[in-house]
Amino acid sequence: MRRTQRVVQTTDPTVAAEAIARTHVTHGVDVDSEGAAFVFEERVRGTRLLSLGTTSCTGVVSGAIEPDSAMVLVWLKSGRGTIDGKPVPVGRPVLYRNDSQQVRFESFQKDVIRIDRATVEQVAAQRGEWAPGPLEFHPHHVPEGPTLAAWWLMVRTVAAEVLGGPEEVSEERERQLTRFAAGGLLTAIPHWPVNQHVPAVARTRFARAEAFLLELLVNRSPWRTSLTLPG
Repeated sequence: MRRTQRVVQTTDPTVAAEAIARTHVTHGVDVDSEGAAFVFEERVRGTRLLSLGTTSCTGVVSGAIEPDSAMVLVWLKSGRGTIDGKPVPVGRPVLYRNDSQQVRFESFQKDVIRIDRATVEQVAAQRGEWAPGPLEFHPHHVPEGPTLAAWWLMVRTVAAEVLGGPEEVSEERERQLTRFAAGGLLTAIPHWPVNQHVPAVARTRFARAEAFLLELLVNRSPWRTSLTLPG
């Protein structure tokens, strides 16, 4: 399996909008320079199963993000952002839900991780002892404390391999890494099978062991990471 890399650096808002449309399934995306000197840069590296990206923009990006075959989480490093009108906190991961949503980012730097949706559903089913299938996530949940620390540890580990690892990788290894990333997502965001009215409590040995490990992180500071893709 091949890790591809895409780099876009432009001062043209139209080119920036085209780059965003290649990263996400979008509708009506608009990039406004806000009348100032405009600079846009986006770097993405990974496979169809797992990829990381970083974007900086001096203007305003707005429009609709549509669901696709990946679970997408974004975290702002600087600037302002909203998803469906709700502010995106700086330094906290936010999950794009499996539905159309309106986004707006202004003079920002942000990172994104894309994780294969089917893999996330399989890992969730194994942890929760339910049949694989679509998931619901706690809307607008912002992780804190030990779950946030576990999230940053996952991101740091994945980034070291996806960004610094070889271009060619075995499919088995990439699937293992994708499952690890899925575990970080599922630890950070409460979830349950679609049509179940309350979150299920995972009952597997793995879930119990994970809960124990998270308790050990309570008194540690959350890890943060800033993605640096080779240019």
